Amino acid sequence: MTQWLKFVNQGGIPAIQCVGVNTTGTITTFSFNDHPYRQTNRFYGFFVVKFPNPITETATNTVKFDTQGVGGSTVDVYNPTGSALEVTDLTSTAQTVRLFFYDRDSNRVQLIW
Repeated sequence: MTQWLKFVNQGGIPAIQCVGVNTTGTITTFSFNDHPYRQTNRFYGFFVVKFPNPITETATNTVKFDTQGVGGSTVDVYNPTGSALEVTDLTSTAQTVRLFFYDRDSNRVQLIW
């Protein structure tokens, strides 16, 4: 059954910081520390990611997020048009902050801005 009304981010918009980057083949994975939202399995909505270092990679690798040390936590990340997010979409010359949306129903993370 489709739920027509969902309340998201009732406690504010969470902010997490990237603590590691790993590139294997054509995939670049950004890692985050374990956080309370992951453990409750109830989170649904917007979250902010701080990338503390410039992202200067020029390859068109696809982006994934994972929680460091937690098996099976890797999720694909999509751009605003619904295609796989490429690391070049996150290119920056300094630390940057980006807004994402997590849809728990489809286990999908999408870049908003």
